[in-house]
Amino acid sequence: MARDTETEMTAFEARKVDLERSIFARMFRASHAARKQGQKILQQISGLSVVEWRIIWDLHEVGPLRISELAELIGIDRSLVSRALPAMEKAGLVTLTRGASDARQVIVRLTDAGEDRYAQCTAAMGRRRADAQKAFTAEELDLFLSFLDRFEVVVDQPPELYSRIRE
Repeated sequence: MARDTETEMTAFEARKVDLERSIFARMFRASHAARKQGQKILQQISGLSVVEWRIIWDLHEVGPLRISELAELIGIDRSLVSRALPAMEKAGLVTLTRGASDARQVIVRLTDAGEDRYAQCTAAMGRRRADAQKAFTAEELDLFLSFLDRFEVVVDQPPELYSRIRE
């Protein structure tokens, strides 16, 4: 059955308009674009992934951390951090040691090579953050962040709250 191209385009255009007003669609698109841009920058200057960069950056800023603390700072699942660390250790960017008081804990430390990789990336990634901040006045940034806080309250709801809805 042939489709009506004019009707398809009208539906397509209408869907695009709807998605422009969808918080979830816009956040997904913006997050994807930010990650893709960051990944391209990091690949061009260092070969690091975004997760590897965040691990190096946070270790540089804070010092040795547990895997759970890194995951919390980055805002990702602990397993994603755990999967990145063996290759980073093999590349000599971090060391992994067992906690002195709790051998179940793994302490991650940045090595001199990790510090060198940080220095290699920091100018470009810092400029990117500064450019993002400059896109807003201080008041706009505060307002934008308050909107993100409110959005995070919604997305932090347990999935069961929504998955049980059958209407």
